[in-house]
Amino acid sequence: MTTSHPPYQICVRCVMDTSDPEIRFDRLGICNHCSDFLATRVPVTAYQHRQSLQKDSVLQNLFQEILSRRDERSDHDVVVGVSGGVDSSTVALLAQKAGLRVLAVHMDNGWDTPIAIQNIYKLIRLPGISYHAEVLNWNAFKTIQRALIEAGVPDIELPTDIAIQAVLHRVAEQCRIFTILSGGNIANEGILLPAWLYNARDSRYAQAILE
Repeated sequence: MTTSHPPYQICVRCVMDTSDPEIRFDRLGICNHCSDFLATRVPVTAYQHRQSLQKDSVLQNLFQEILSRRDERSDHDVVVGVSGGVDSSTVALLAQKAGLRVLAVHMDNGWDTPIAIQNIYKLIRLPGISYHAEVLNWNAFKTIQRALIEAGVPDIELPTDIAIQAVLHRVAEQCRIFTILSGGNIANEGILLPAWLYNARDSRYAQAILE
């Protein structure tokens, strides 16, 4: 028995095509992932943006709450993982401007670009921002990442994602910091295909690949 495959098609709005087994297209040629993004996430994002323009925005309330429970036994109020990219740099900058004592933590997996390093250097020169770097063992990390590539799984950044979370939580515990701030860009990274992802917190998944 043969199974028929749908004819090749690519979304007219994004680059996703029928290589995704769960993709569907409307009569205009827009995929279901884009339709869901436009219908559910964009309105929420626009609402949050309007809220952020108000004096008592959710973000400012969060910063004030962190300031109100400042622990003087610690030198920092928050941990922010910084990669040198726009998202993490913006989070660190907003926290610094709000008067928080920021510990910027960078997890170096050997793939840093020159511009990322330059951005981090500029960021940590700002008053109120301290810096801590964790450099992964390159040979060990290379072996792990190669295993995921050879396994053919879609999320080859899984080792990096796990390492980032491990480093941030370990540093936060060591420095008695109770808040970890992070941010993302929903406008550019708001569409994630379920068929391409897996729960990175499932340690059995990673262990099975490495074995």
